[in-house]
Amino acid sequence: MAVMRKAFGGSSGAGVQVLSASIVLALLSVASGGVARLDQAAVWLILGLFAMSLDLMWGYGGLLSFGQAAFFGLGAYAYTWLTTDKLGVNLHELGTVVGLFAGIALPALVALLLGYFLFYGKVVGAFFAIVTMAVSFLLQSLGMGWSRVFGGSMGISGIPSVSLAFLGIPGSTKGVVAGYLFATVMAAVAAVLMRMMLNTSFGLSVDGVRDNEERLVLLGFKTIHTKLVVFAVASGVAGLAGALYASHANFVSADLMGTLLSTEAVVWVAVGGRGSLIGAFVGALVVRAMGFWLSDIAVDFWLILLGALFIAMVLFGSGGLLGLARSVWERGVRLAARDS
Repeated sequence: MAVMRKAFGGSSGAGVQVLSASIVLALLSVASGGVARLDQAAVWLILGLFAMSLDLMWGYGGLLSFGQAAFFGLGAYAYTWLTTDKLGVNLHELGTVVGLFAGIALPALVALLLGYFLFYGKVVGAFFAIVTMAVSFLLQSLGMGWSRVFGGSMGISGIPSVSLAFLGIPGSTKGVVAGYLFATVMAAVAAVLMRMMLNTSFGLSVDGVRDNEERLVLLGFKTIHTKLVVFAVASGVAGLAGALYASHANFVSADLMGTLLSTEAVVWVAVGGRGSLIGAFVGALVVRAMGFWLSDIAVDFWLILLGALFIAMVLFGSGGLLGLARSVWERGVRLAARDS
C-alpha cells in the first residue's frame, strides 16, 4: 500500500497514472484489433489530454465551460497554419515543433483576452458556461465560412506529423506505434506539469475559488487573477491537445471548435470524476472506447447506453468512475482488515 501511494501520489504520480492507463489501453487495443488499432487509441489519448484541460478548469477551479473545444480547435489550426501552405508561412520540419508551441500559445492568449472581459465583468456560473458555448459556436461558424483560412466545410488535409529531428531522432510520429508513444509522453508530461502547479500555494487558491470565492475576496486574495491563470493554462493544454490531434489525424475542420466536442468533454469529465486529472483522462478513454466497441454491437442503441452511463455517474456517483473504484477498493480493504 505504501509503495503504491508513493508511486501514484504527488506530481510525478500523475504521469505514472497516465502511463499506466496508456499501457492498459494499448494492451486492450492490440488484443482486440492488432497493432493497427493503436492508431485509433492514440486519438483517444489526445482526447484524454483534452478532458484533463477541462477538469483543470471545472473540477479544480469551478469554471464549467461548454466551449472548451474552441481552444482545442484553435490549437489544431495554429499547428496547421505553420506546417502547411494555407497561409503561406510553411516552416516545414521546424514548423512542426513551432506549431506545437503555437498550439499552446494562441489558445492561451485568446483565453486571457476573453477571460479579462468575462471575469472583470463578473460573468460567473451558468452565464460563464453560456458565453463559452457561444464562443465555440461562433468560431465554428467562422471556420465554416472563412475557407481561405480555416478550409471551410472541406477542412484542411495534408498536415504533416511532428518531426522528431529536433530530438536528434530521424523520422516523425507518423507511424502507428510512434504516434501512440508520442501522444502518451505528451499527455503524461502535461499531467505532471498541471499537478505540479496544483500542488503549490497557487493550487490552494484555485481550490479556494472553487469552494468559496467570496471568503477569499474578503481575505484580500485577487481571485480574478487566479481564474485568469487557470483559464489560460487550461486553454493552452486544450490547444496542445488540438495540435497533437492535427499532427496525428493530418486533417482539421471547423467541427473541432464546435459545441458537440465541447459537450462531449463535459461528459468525459463527469463520467471519469471531477477534481482528478486521471479521472478525466480515463473518462475520455472509457467513453470513447465504449462508443467505438458498442457501435459494432448495438448500432442503434449505443448512444442510449452511453447516455445511461453518464446519468448514472452524475446521479449516483459524483466522483465518477474513479470515485466508484476508490469506494470499492476502500470497502475491500476494510473487509480484509476485519477478517484478518
